[in-house]
Amino acid sequence: MTKVMRKGRSFKKKVLVAEDNQFVREYIQELFSINGYEVMAVSSASEAIHILGTEYFPVVITELIINDRQGLEILDYIRQRYICTAVIVVTTYREIDLLTRALSMGAYDYINKPFTPHILLHRVAQAVDHIYLQKIISSGSVYTVNDEQCRICRDIHDVTMD
Repeated sequence: MTKVMRKGRSFKKKVLVAEDNQFVREYIQELFSINGYEVMAVSSASEAIHILGTEYFPVVITELIINDRQGLEILDYIRQRYICTAVIVVTTYREIDLLTRALSMGAYDYINKPFTPHILLHRVAQAVDHIYLQKIISSGSVYTVNDEQCRICRDIHDVTMD
């Protein structure tokens, strides 16, 4: 199992791929596997939703239309359950309304097909970093700039009052 090590913490580099085209699905799965990711690939939105109900993935790559269903259902499932997951839409559909809807529902990014492997790898790496930072911040294990400023002000106040 591949993990990203950061300051004593580990974070799994896992990707769930929801793609109905077998060639594209297997290509993405192989691309990420050889680059150190743990990958699970499914051919439908309902399979992806079922897996997300039992296992955590920091990143989901999905097509907009999967076997006559919409990848937007995956986004909706993630949003309703407040799952901290970045969804990247990889699609052949160029309908602005559908892409805008995906982004407004919380999609992290979208990439048009055909895509270049290094761009997809780069965007997923960015998404993993984004989710990792969100998890650290939400766990309260980092100071915000405001917290640090308040601490310094208290220290200065204590020193000047002595």
